Amino acid sequence: MSTLVRGRHAAIAAGILLLGAGGPTLAVAASAGGFLEDAQQRYQKGDLRAAIIQLRNALQADSNDLDARRTLGRLYLESGQYEPAEKELRRAYEARPDDTTELLLGRALLALDRPEDVLKVVRGTAEEVGTAQQKTLVRAEAMLNLERLDEAAAISRRRATKCRSFWTSLPTRSRPGS
Repeated sequence: MSTLVRGRHAAIAAGILLLGAGGPTLAVAASAGGFLEDAQQRYQKGDLRAAIIQLRNALQADSNDLDARRTLGRLYLESGQYEPAEKELRRAYEARPDDTTELLLGRALLALDRPEDVLKVVRGTAEEVGTAQQKTLVRAEAMLNLERLDEAAAISRRRATKCRSFWTSLPTRSRPGS
């Protein structure tokens, strides 16, 4: 066999190995994405139970899919399954912290009557004004549950003042109802 033919065989064999190595990974990503899309469609049709099943299938296909994990946690929370919601949201938050997951995790912890944990996880700040307001409310509710009434009232007042100054800083025609 000539050197040229052996070189082609080696190149073909290397290509097959590369395709084979990437094949399962690509197939896993495709199947996880398919489960996630199907879950979204089922949720939009109002079938929460089927959406949860599809999200669990997505995580079986790819346990690192943080979007599927956060969505599963949100649906567990929405369906009143607070312990699995907390588990999924905590895993998503620890892997990729963001304001939305932090807020959802705080709500799950509130539902589990763990206000101390809420105050450890949920910061009062966020990039978006609406999310910051929701996080402040979650923190205030945790403080109320701990009977820290003065602190709950103080953070609520501070947030109200920030919101008021934001709205008054806008030009009149930018304000809602103008």
